[in-house]
Amino acid sequence: MPFTRVQLATGNSPEEIADRPVWCIPEQAPLAAYSYPASFTADGSVSFTPPCSVIYDSTVNPIQTELLAVPAGPGRSLVFTAGVFRREMPKIQPWDVLKAVVTNPQQASSVLARAIMQRQPKYKNHLRSNKLFDQDNVFLHGQDVKLAMRGKDNWPKEYYMPVSCDGAIASARRWADAALQQRLTSSTTNGQAAPLAAEALSLTQRTVAAASRQTKRDINDRLNQHTKHCTICQKAMKQRKADVAQFTARALGAAVIGWLAGVLLPKVLSLQYATAAAVPPGVAAVVAVVLGLCAAAAAAVLAAAHKELEQFVYVEYNHAENH
Repeated sequence: MPFTRVQLATGNSPEEIADRPVWCIPEQAPLAAYSYPASFTADGSVSFTPPCSVIYDSTVNPIQTELLAVPAGPGRSLVFTAGVFRREMPKIQPWDVLKAVVTNPQQASSVLARAIMQRQPKYKNHLRSNKLFDQDNVFLHGQDVKLAMRGKDNWPKEYYMPVSCDGAIASARRWADAALQQRLTSSTTNGQAAPLAAEALSLTQRTVAAASRQTKRDINDRLNQHTKHCTICQKAMKQRKADVAQFTARALGAAVIGWLAGVLLPKVLSLQYATAAAVPPGVAAVVAVVLGLCAAAAAAVLAAAHKELEQFVYVEYNHAENH
């Protein structure tokens, strides 16, 4: 995918700030910004603003995606994500989807997706974000382990990235190299020179053990990485657990009643009509089939509830099936 460097005004005068795109942080120009053709638009953009802000945007998508990634220790980062509406968007109605299908079929899928997202509960968006981290975490973790073993100073040689889409990463690393040479300000230096940021933050051989390779389940542990810290997902998970218990009871009840109808109902009816031949034909079979269908429907809903409940804890991610 080709990425093209975007040249932006870097000053802080009112005119230069007004001249920058809406996705820029007003008081600070991005260190690097790139345009690229995304799957849903021909004019996607991504920018990096030091120290830890990444913004994705496009003119077609009304939502500007912002990520704030804060280092929290060797191999760990605290990431905040937000979807910000760049402009007021009316709620998509069913006839808007039909209109898009007739007048602009290429945008129909985007309009339908927006209509679905507008009506979904908030936790659904969190689960989609979890999937994004599932696909990236294994690569980020692998790079982190190798960086700890080889040393950060060798990244331009050891981690040479020749494709244009890695330009923003290279820009961020060059900025980090310069920033790590600055001294930390501290009130407890007792007249001594404050240590360099690199001395406090860089990975060394002493921290290689902390960045040792982890299992996929540890890397994509949704429960401890997100759910335990998110009140929205905790509430949704509690509700899904209640749903699982409820649908389990319904499925078992329907199955038991269906079995009783198939086995006992003919005998009961035969006693009522004196002879089995007098039993209305097919009555027991119809009742058993209806209750069996009810049990199957309850089981299907139960399986769906179980599957969504797993998404709050851990999902086995296969890159070959999600490329």
